[in-house]
Amino acid sequence: MLRKKLIISWFCLGLLQLGGGNALGQEMALPGTPEDYQLTLAGNDQVVWLMAGRSLTEESGASDLRLYQRLAYQDRQMNKVAEAPVGEQVGRIRLAAVAGDRLHVFFDDASHYRYTPLRSNRELQLPDRAMPAAIAGESEGTPSRLWAVVSAVTADEVERNWLAAKVLARSTERSTALTESQPDAEMASATEVGSSVVRDPGSFHLVSYADGLWQPGPAAPASAAASERFWLACREHEIHLFWQIKAGNRTIHHAVYFDSQWTTVNTFHLSQLLESACCFVTNTQLYFAVVQQDPSDAEHRLVEYLVWSSDPGGAPRGNWVTQPGLRLGEQDLRLRPGAAIAGFANQLIIAQWRQGRAEIGYWPIAGGSPVLDFSPVLETKRETISPRRQGLKEIIATLAVMLMLLLIWWRRQQSIAVPIALPPGLALAGPHKRLAAALIDILPAATVVMWYWYEPLQQLHQQMQQLSREQIGELPISMDLWWAGIWFRALYMGYCLLFELILKATPGKLLLGCRVSTETLEKPMAAQIAIRNVTKLVELEPMLIALPMLIVFTRNRQRLGDLIARTVVVERQSEQLMPPSSDSENQDE
Repeated sequence: MLRKKLIISWFCLGLLQLGGGNALGQEMALPGTPEDYQLTLAGNDQVVWLMAGRSLTEESGASDLRLYQRLAYQDRQMNKVAEAPVGEQVGRIRLAAVAGDRLHVFFDDASHYRYTPLRSNRELQLPDRAMPAAIAGESEGTPSRLWAVVSAVTADEVERNWLAAKVLARSTERSTALTESQPDAEMASATEVGSSVVRDPGSFHLVSYADGLWQPGPAAPASAAASERFWLACREHEIHLFWQIKAGNRTIHHAVYFDSQWTTVNTFHLSQLLESACCFVTNTQLYFAVVQQDPSDAEHRLVEYLVWSSDPGGAPRGNWVTQPGLRLGEQDLRLRPGAAIAGFANQLIIAQWRQGRAEIGYWPIAGGSPVLDFSPVLETKRETISPRRQGLKEIIATLAVMLMLLLIWWRRQQSIAVPIALPPGLALAGPHKRLAAALIDILPAATVVMWYWYEPLQQLHQQMQQLSREQIGELPISMDLWWAGIWFRALYMGYCLLFELILKATPGKLLLGCRVSTETLEKPMAAQIAIRNVTKLVELEPMLIALPMLIVFTRNRQRLGDLIARTVVVERQSEQLMPPSSDSENQDE
């Protein structure tokens, strides 16, 4: 009999898994407009990161300009790009840079995230949700700093916050030795230092980020004031700043911050108007690469890039030298709109969309033919459950539950309606006690999941606050959240299974005076306990949230697992609530 029950249980669970699979896959189709997709590359000598974002407009059938970004990376020990298991990130990327081997990203809402190959972390954004004009990361150092170009107003706020943090840390460390007047004096001194720095409202400044704190840096050259575009690169002890005064001209200005001062070096002129550009350091060489429109073909783009040839002697001076063009076969390399470029391990990495897929190619930094021609990346199926797939999942899950309930009713239609004869001192545990015990037992699993998946859960919460109810229903489920749900159910089930096998009750039930018993009020067998706990995987499905309500409607307060395993939850009755015995009634008569 128990073997038949196990077969039925696993059959129904299998149907649920079929309907609720992780949906790892729908082919990444190229949307019809540039606003519906995005490619971003960022790299250094250690690692290169690729971010491929697209909207769900074609899948959902409704206009949806939110981009769902998939992240991939490659380091020197890897021979190809691999997807980072951090789940899809929602938002349009404005800026990206690598500091050490960590990817820093600013999204269009000015939020700042840091990514490793295994997880994401939300980092401190700039004051007043300011968006930097450019960012770049150091390749070396512990920690590797992230540098940003910001306005004078933002630089003032960064310095004010940094001074306040320094004063707080200093006063905390020496709180036992300082008198009450000393912290006040120190704060006043810090305020004076902050107010003594007068910044031109139209100027730009550098700030750095490390250890969760933004810190003030040097002012940008005065000639960069009121410029429209900036680029930034870090090389050893140098910071290279590039700017374009007007987006419509072809002149790029260049200055180097070295030995606590700026040195303006040679400007250079592009052959065509740039569409996008990046500067990077690889093998200690500084490069400036440009994606520009092909004058003979408006549908394609060309790559022009230059290397900075430094003068000997360590002084930050040199000349820009245009590199040979990139080739693909017998022709010059032509890219599709939206292509991205970056430097990595003495190579130039290029990514573009082709036939609905992101692809990446590797070219020698000296130019010429590719080291590795374009090949598709992120070909695995999408790591989200789309709204359409979610609807199919709900239908299959509902059918599976209906099948399970019909099987139970068919096998037990007579015994379900019969009340269990309980001896004096025992009563069926009511729904309120069952709920309270479940909440107590859920705490360990919830704590573990909240700790490990805090960032994706927090991100989901923030996204839901910004979306309407209809948009929330269309929000795809990332792999981070999918795994969080799987582990929550597995930990909760394992926790309950372990305690019920040993004590015939979970800690929550013990605290409330309840225990698990068979319908004949005997100790349940291990197989019965296993069945009643395995079904929790079904009952905790979000779309089946009403399933535990069976406790309210069944005669013996049984949930789905109890009905299948033929178990009940009973509690000891207090003497005041016990019904009078037949002996006492006869004596009264």
